[in-house]
Amino acid sequence: MNSSLFVNTHSQSSLFYFMLVFVHLFGGKICAQQVQASPDTLYANENMQIALFFPAPIQQAITGAPRMSFTYNKDHPQKLGLLKAQPGEPSNLLVVDQDNNIYSFVLEYQKELSVLNYRFFERDAIFKLKATPSDREFAGHHVFDYNANKTYVESFATYLFQRNLPVLKRKRHQKIKILVYQIQFYKEYAYLIMELTNSSNVSFLPGEISASLQLKKQGKKHTMQRQDLGIMHRLNIPDIVKPGESKRFMIILPKFTIPKKWMLDISLKEKKGRRHLQVTSNKL
Repeated sequence: MNSSLFVNTHSQSSLFYFMLVFVHLFGGKICAQQVQASPDTLYANENMQIALFFPAPIQQAITGAPRMSFTYNKDHPQKLGLLKAQPGEPSNLLVVDQDNNIYSFVLEYQKELSVLNYRFFERDAIFKLKATPSDREFAGHHVFDYNANKTYVESFATYLFQRNLPVLKRKRHQKIKILVYQIQFYKEYAYLIMELTNSSNVSFLPGEISASLQLKKQGKKHTMQRQDLGIMHRLNIPDIVKPGESKRFMIILPKFTIPKKWMLDISLKEKKGRRHLQVTSNKL
């Protein structure tokens, strides 16, 4: 199953009718005390429908894990989306509205909920996509698939650098510590932030970086099957990490999943040196 799930709305008439009734009955009556505005983290569980209200009808939405469910009406776009969650690790949600605003949130499971409704404003968007004239002309009638060009990728990467993302994996080797943060998915890209901390007395010069999926086959002779993921962009790769310094950087990969029995392998070799950092994980 794809770890980055594009959540299409349920087109059944029952859900559409429910959403219309919900907005009609409660949309104009939710007071400020009942609506949580502008959160970085949204909390949900499997028993309650959490209502998210946006300033413009929802155009597209995507969650980082299948256990997080965000439904909205694709046939009749509305400002309301419904969120539910299953127990598990934190994930994320990205929403694009018909005014081309992009909203991003961390999703966390919480058994007991104190807030059931969230309201957002245009100022809460992380940035705004530039629509072409044809997009503006047909906005509200079609769902557009925006291609992530280099400028967009760098803008979104800058935003991720400012977030406190969960740590996926950490490792220390010869007094060099590497942190790999939880991978963030959007459209066809996977964004992977890493951080190097040098606690040694010798500067570390990052060299070759690779990302691959590996399958170790058991038997009399251990064999390794490897599939290179192909790094598409490298951002803020430091030339040097001096003793006592920490540096963060990012690699951007094509969107991928980790099949059963496979492992994600991140390798970073020292330029003109023997130090080699390698991190593996079967989770995203």
